[in-house]
Amino acid sequence: MAFHFRLAPVLGHRRRLEDAAARDLAQAIRRLETLHRRLARIRGEIAARGRTIARSVHLGATGMELGQLARDVESLERLSITTVADAHAQREKTEQARRDVVEASRARQMLERLEESQRRAHDERREAVERREADETTAAGLQWRRAQTGREAKSAR
Repeated sequence: MAFHFRLAPVLGHRRRLEDAAARDLAQAIRRLETLHRRLARIRGEIAARGRTIARSVHLGATGMELGQLARDVESLERLSITTVADAHAQREKTEQARRDVVEASRARQMLERLEESQRRAHDERREAVERREADETTAAGLQWRRAQTGREAKSAR
């Protein structure tokens, strides 16, 4: 009598859901890291453009050149603001993905604990049946020996 967990397909499904949630979390973390790297590059570019403006002013650049450099910095600042907003939204998605992984993990663990509990109960029932069969076999053997001993005693008289 082999153990069969009737919810095994559900457990398999929960494991797949947990794996999918873990992949989604990894993907969300990669996207967030990409946004942070992009933001760092933009900020570095803004700083470089600021230094370029300072040098250009010192070298006596025209107003048109300085205006173009200022527009470049403004464009980079707008891009920075957009990237910060995207990073904030991605941070929220990452936290939701973390919560999804935790929830999926808890559901899987609950089913695994249920399976283990049912497996233990099954093993205990099987051991009880085996003990009962062994006891019955021992009792039958004892009765047979007594019967044999009784026959020997009758035939010896």
